[in-house]
Amino acid sequence: IDQKKADAVALAALKAEDEARALREAEIRAMAQCVSTELKRCEGDVHAQALRKAELCSRLFGQLDDCQVRHAFELDVGEAVMGATLAELEGQLAGREAALAQLKSTMHSLVFDMHTKFLEAIEAPKFAET
Repeated sequence: IDQKKADAVALAALKAEDEARALREAEIRAMAQCVSTELKRCEGDVHAQALRKAELCSRLFGQLDDCQVRHAFELDVGEAVMGATLAELEGQLAGREAALAQLKSTMHSLVFDMHTKFLEAIEAPKFAET
């Protein structure tokens, strides 16, 4: 009888261990399921963030491209305006240089004419005396 009791106690202990093991395994499976679910949620969040980041980068690069194009256009326009202004100023300068050359020529002619008249005025009385 003692052997039967001992066997029954040992069997009950093994059963209790099996139940405890089964309970631990069920807990581990439940935790694994929770971890798996959380991992999938995190992967989904990371994927969504990556998509938002890609969209944001795309918009920022688009804005950068727009700014570069606008800046290049503004530089081209500025360069064209400056070129036109420079050409206008060069034209004005050429006109003023031509006017200055004409004025010099006129002044030389006037000085020559005055000098000639002065000499004639000085020489005329000498010829009149002779």
